Amino acid sequence: RGTAMHRLMECYDFTKMPDCSDEFAENIKKQLTGLVQMGKVSEDMQKLIRIPSVELFLKSQLAPRMKAAAMRDDLFREKPFVMGNHEMEEEMVLIQGIIDVFWVEEDGIVLLDYKTDRVNAAKELIDRYSTQLKLYADALGRIFSTDGKSIQADERLIYSFRLQQTIVICREYKK
Repeated sequence: RGTAMHRLMECYDFTKMPDCSDEFAENIKKQLTGLVQMGKVSEDMQKLIRIPSVELFLKSQLAPRMKAAAMRDDLFREKPFVMGNHEMEEEMVLIQGIIDVFWVEEDGIVLLDYKTDRVNAAKELIDRYSTQLKLYADALGRIFSTDGKSIQADERLIYSFRLQQTIVICREYKK
């Protein structure tokens, strides 16, 4: 189920997300049918996707921000990265991963990780994944910063489909 949910979130076209929440479920079904027809989502995956869970995500405060970023072409999904890290040991350590989604806003980068883990409390996800998101944020900071300008992923979030909520790992506002 987790793989199926991630695949839908990777392929969902936020530029076609309706403004009216009453239309979300129908929009998700329509997009999902199209993704199956294009071969981007298998029929088996389609059966595993819980439309109401995706609908709740689209009703969250994150989805309109993602839609706005997608309209600006600033929404990036399933982006792999490899980063060298000297701080962990005396030898070079390579860290690699795939970032679920991030987008660029006026004051920085927003990093979001989708989770389908079977948990009962947000703290479980924070304990499991805060280090992972910190590493992803460091990688994005290195990629997007230039000599003249530092751009950081100061907002790091988890969206739990199980808990149906956004969990803030870090949110630093610039003055």
